Order: sequence, then C-alpha cells, then structure tokens
Amino acid sequence: LHFKFWNVAGDSLGWYINAGYGGAEARCFSSESKAGLLFLGFKNRMSQACLFVLSADSSHGVSPPYTDESYNLENLKRGNQLHYLLFPRTDVNQAIYDDYNDPDGLIVESENVIRADICEGGRVSPLSKVSYYLNEDFRVYRVNFDDRFLTLRDSLVDAGLLPGVNMSTYAADLRDSVTYWTDSGWVTEGDLRTSGQ
Repeated sequence: LHFKFWNVAGDSLGWYINAGYGGAEARCFSSESKAGLLFLGFKNRMSQACLFVLSADSSHGVSPPYTDESYNLENLKRGNQLHYLLFPRTDVNQAIYDDYNDPDGLIVESENVIRADICEGGRVSPLSKVSYYLNEDFRVYRVNFDDRFLTLRDSLVDAGLLPGVNMSTYAADLRDSVTYWTDSGWVTEGDLRTSGQ
C-alpha cells in the first residue's frame, strides 16, 4: 500500500510503501515529546498483522525487511518509519489452518497507552480477539484475550488440537513474541527483556 502525504496547500510532504495492507485503522497521536501517524495493517511477506508509525511531514521509503528469500529490496529506499511491529499468529490461528491474523482495531487510550486488537479466529470465529497494549515507546507490555478467543481456544483443547496452558504464561509468551524492526534487523520483545532493555 502506497501512502502519500500533503499539506493543506497541496505540497508533497512525504510517502511510504507498506508491503501489504496498511489502512485497517489509522490514528494521529501526539504527546509532549513526539507526534505521528499510527497505522494498523497487515504485512504480506510475513503473514502477520503489523503496526507502524510514520511522521506525516517527512516519511519516505519502503517497509522492512529489505532482504529475504523471495524479495530483495536493497536497491529501494529504506523506510524511515519511526516504529514497525509484527504481531505473532497464535496457536489458535494456526490450529484452524488460517493463513494469517487480521488487524481489527486501534485505540489510543491515552498519550501513554495504545491498544491494538488483532483477530485470531479467521473464518471460524472472526470476532475472536487478542489485545496488545503498547506504552509510549511503542513496546508491548501486556496482552489480553476476549471471551470469544478463550472459548475458541478451550474448544480446540477439548478437541485435542491444542494443549491446555496457563493463560498468564500464554499471554506473556505472546507479548515476548512481538517483533520489532531495528537498524540491525528484527528483534523480539523477549530478546529486549532478556537483555535488560
């Protein structure tokens, strides 16, 4: 998806290409220290829902990653996104043979809390959601599940398709599986926590 930004006078301010879908939800945000545009979307090449943050007046380039087995984007201008996150597909998503998870809702709860809702039930239960809570640094610090997700997971456990788990541990594992793009490549929330960041 190709984004272009203009000011009220019609002057071009920037552009950005997300290799996938990027307009499921979009929000402006601002705080004392920063401002930008939030987009909840989908990353085709990774088959995962994503969230990225752009500056409306200076964005340019293509979303990461820049090399993989299928596409080499090294000759294209790298995106200067402020943040780029991927939300993992849950075992529920995989057990029902869905190919991807879906972006559903983006809520700016305060200048310090953003919630991204991701559908994990696919065609079986499209309203089954996992909510990821991000802090002011766009790091995921908490994961919650709606009742439909819990019911769907329980039914898959009862059918012998998934193991029973402690849901607090399960939530922490999902949180730690969220992946961020950095200058040196992808890193998970778990990696950052392990290294004390």
